[in-house]
Amino acid sequence: LKLSHISKTFNPGTVNEKVAIRDLSLHLEKGDFATIIGSNGAGKSTMAHIVGGFLQAPKGTVTIDGIDICDLDINWWRQQIIYVSQHPHIMKGSLREVLSFGMDVSDAEILDACKEVQLLDVINREQDGLDAVIGEGGLGLSGGERQRIALARAFLRKGQVLILDEVTAHLDVKTESIISAAIQRLMKNKIVIIIG
Repeated sequence: LKLSHISKTFNPGTVNEKVAIRDLSLHLEKGDFATIIGSNGAGKSTMAHIVGGFLQAPKGTVTIDGIDICDLDINWWRQQIIYVSQHPHIMKGSLREVLSFGMDVSDAEILDACKEVQLLDVINREQDGLDAVIGEGGLGLSGGERQRIALARAFLRKGQVLILDEVTAHLDVKTESIISAAIQRLMKNKIVIIIG
């Protein structure tokens, strides 16, 4: 899979009455990454949501391998995307449900993913282990633990395109180091877009 040409005029929003992003073109193959940096409100996250298929782009503005993203099978395309946000969605449920996030994965796969992001301590401190209930929004978890849950989910997904949307924002130095090391492993053999 090649992700090439997010092209033509791409206008996710405006800043001070000006187009936020225009004529952005990327050519990335597996193992490549691009970092997109800009001020708040410039449209970086909106661009990531459009590339990820979570928002619809105007027809003719975004192409993937020369195919208009509007013409792709959006369900297939979303399966190719691994999206990690600085604000992961965590619903109320067992740790197993929170980590698997609707994916059909075994406990062994969940534990392997948790090992990748140093999250086994969270499971081990709970008397019920993977059956322990987490509150809505990750109630009972620290910000770093919520972010590591998001990364564990990313390790469980089989997509080819990894989008990291400010995943280390607002973290302490130790947690940022853990997450940065996990991200390096997660990036292997994927197309990566980093929003900074």
